[in-house]
Amino acid sequence: MSKYEIYEKLGKGAFSTVFAGRNGNDGNSIVAVKIVKSKNIDPGRISKEIKALSLRPVHDNLLNLLEYFPFRSSIFIVTDYCVCSLLKIIKNPSERSSLTISQVNQVIFQVFSGVDHLHKNGFIHCDIKSSNILVTAEGNLKIADFGEVREVPLYGSLKLSHPVGTPGYQAPEVKNPPFVITFCVDYYSIGATICHLVTGDLPFKRDFNENLIKLVKTKSIFPEEKPEKSLLNFPKKFVEIEKYVKLFLDKDIQKRIQGYRLWKTEKEDFSKGTPFPKKSAKLGRTLSKKEFDKYCPLGSLSTKLISEIRENI
Repeated sequence: MSKYEIYEKLGKGAFSTVFAGRNGNDGNSIVAVKIVKSKNIDPGRISKEIKALSLRPVHDNLLNLLEYFPFRSSIFIVTDYCVCSLLKIIKNPSERSSLTISQVNQVIFQVFSGVDHLHKNGFIHCDIKSSNILVTAEGNLKIADFGEVREVPLYGSLKLSHPVGTPGYQAPEVKNPPFVITFCVDYYSIGATICHLVTGDLPFKRDFNENLIKLVKTKSIFPEEKPEKSLLNFPKKFVEIEKYVKLFLDKDIQKRIQGYRLWKTEKEDFSKGTPFPKKSAKLGRTLSKKEFDKYCPLGSLSTKLISEIRENI
């Protein structure tokens, strides 16, 4: 690992840990290094993630794969470096309360731009959420974490064997049999993410009892008889965006498509500009040998496992 110097942890998921890194071979560029331990390596999942990260041409709003390689008993996935996630901004009261309608429109534009590129290349992300949308040092957005990605025919559908994604961001068809999904599941998740950004809450908070799941499945988030009683509680300054989010979150996928087309037609001017001010990279300290050994234990991966990953990319 002489090529990369590993710094403090950026984040941790169910299957991996991500660190800031510095590439000493190309003038010390800053990167993100994801370490997946052998016990968490699912060849199919890793292959799909690497394949989605490798899309060419590179898209400005998708995290880009720089390289991947086995080391000791782990897989290392090296990507663009980002300073924080959208979730971190949401959790900062002063930063969230100072958001402007222009910034939120630019967030929507950049997220849809990245998702469009995925869809045109035959992928559904299946796990769009605030923690999977990252902010670069320049203030732009990159969609990350392609572990749940599914390949489908262009704008086709796919039947799953089980739900995917994260509660609170999942479209009704993702968590209810027969689990047939289209690219519109990502539209729903974008709606939930925008709701999270502007209100600080998910559309249906994390109280996922059976009655609530039934409500998500059968009712509109905005009761038609009393639309002013929206469950989203959008601040007044974002009332213009609320009408689009209402459509993104509709149980009817055709309404989601309608909402996307309407937003794209009316908001084309937000293709320029950045959602957030520039942010400086903070690498912190380098990991000690003891810490590195904890996240990347000694050992080696089997040739069969490595071949299985490469064959599916």
